[in-house]
Amino acid sequence: MPTVAELMAADPFLARVPDDGTSPLFLAVSLRHEEIARELHERDKKLSYSGPDGQNALHAAVLRSRDMTELLLNWNKELTKKRDQLGNTPLHFAVSLETGTRGMLPQYAVPVINGTSITSFLNVVETPMDLTMLILEADAYSAYQPDEQGSFPIHVAALAGRLSSVIILLLKCPGCASLRDTHGRTFLHVAVMKKRYDIVRYACQTPMFSSIMNKQDNEGNTALHLAVEHSRILIQQALISADATLHICRRDIMKKGPSTQSDAKIDAVISNSTQFLGLGLVLITTMAFGAAFALPGGYRADDHLKGGTPTLSTEKVFQGFLMANALAFICSSLAVLSLVFAGTPTVEIPMRYMHYNISIWLSFNGVLSLGTAFVLAIYIMITPVISGTAIMVMVVFSSLEILYMPSLVEKLVKFMIVVCGRVGILPVMLRSEMPKVMLLTIWPLMVIFGWQEYAWRHMWHYVPVAEKLVT
Repeated sequence: MPTVAELMAADPFLARVPDDGTSPLFLAVSLRHEEIARELHERDKKLSYSGPDGQNALHAAVLRSRDMTELLLNWNKELTKKRDQLGNTPLHFAVSLETGTRGMLPQYAVPVINGTSITSFLNVVETPMDLTMLILEADAYSAYQPDEQGSFPIHVAALAGRLSSVIILLLKCPGCASLRDTHGRTFLHVAVMKKRYDIVRYACQTPMFSSIMNKQDNEGNTALHLAVEHSRILIQQALISADATLHICRRDIMKKGPSTQSDAKIDAVISNSTQFLGLGLVLITTMAFGAAFALPGGYRADDHLKGGTPTLSTEKVFQGFLMANALAFICSSLAVLSLVFAGTPTVEIPMRYMHYNISIWLSFNGVLSLGTAFVLAIYIMITPVISGTAIMVMVVFSSLEILYMPSLVEKLVKFMIVVCGRVGILPVMLRSEMPKVMLLTIWPLMVIFGWQEYAWRHMWHYVPVAEKLVT
């Protein structure tokens, strides 16, 4: 580092700045320049560690590199006690690095054995929290420092879904289990509210945490109350299995429930939306039902070997058309059923909202399947005559589908370009929500064309030879 050496030789105190300034060391750590950081420290042992917004170099190090974190702790362990303007210590940053999503499987499908999160099928095993361990070994008291909102590191870890961080904090500092934020909530309350099922299950499976199962927040709610209020069915079952009780809070709070105004707004949105969405779904269902009995190409004559059957039944693309039409009918019918639940006033608001979202997703699948069936029908009928027109119809349909979803496509493209360019496509596909989003979006096409290929390769061989000759 000749440039740094020359500057420090000209002014040995150049790396010292006021406490409210951004030090050269902070910049070096933020940019992952470990050699520059070492050079600065070797030239001046009393250099500044300060950064913007009250942060110090350790705040940046825990978000950048384990090696630099260990390096800074060896130089100055007092950095663990320093809080930024929001009251966050470096430990708050360390336990909030990742979310609870570890791959394609949802949280409740990921088993937790002896405090270890075991994942499978494109899920990645959560790595040990070395950073949390390093900071706790340097200063265990930092686990008991809250931020300006009253949240301790254990609350932040539960909020972010970091099971390994929660385990390390509780093993190293058991007193963290009973810490409360400004709302009187323990880490279990936070985990329930944020649907961190693996953290809830770990707490329920560990006998030492039985004392916090029925602790109340400032409004008298236990973790089980919050699970019921937020319709967390799996979390409710986990808490009940751990002997959590429900009826131990003030009766007026139990009866008050969610905000009436909020429920009224949600009810109005759902009620107004179901009318228009229901009309469109009925039309899709009707068209799909009619297309099943008005197949392209017509039917064979009665004197045929199999009279009354579709003329194009042995065509490869025809198999895809049948599957696309069937999916359109099934998805639209299920969407109508979900919409019925969503529009029923006697059903609870969270359940209605869930069914409304399901109906939206099924509606998209129904439209996609019906459009695919239309394109395949056009392709079957006019390809023998004008193949170019059939191909153009498919191109136009695909283009319109992409243009109709500009926000989703734009997000996916930007995500792939930026992230895959940095870490590669394989880590992105394994650790992100990308596979899940793609599957939920294009699964009808995978089923349609997958079945088309399977039916053509396997089922055509079972057609009698006589019929093949006739067709």
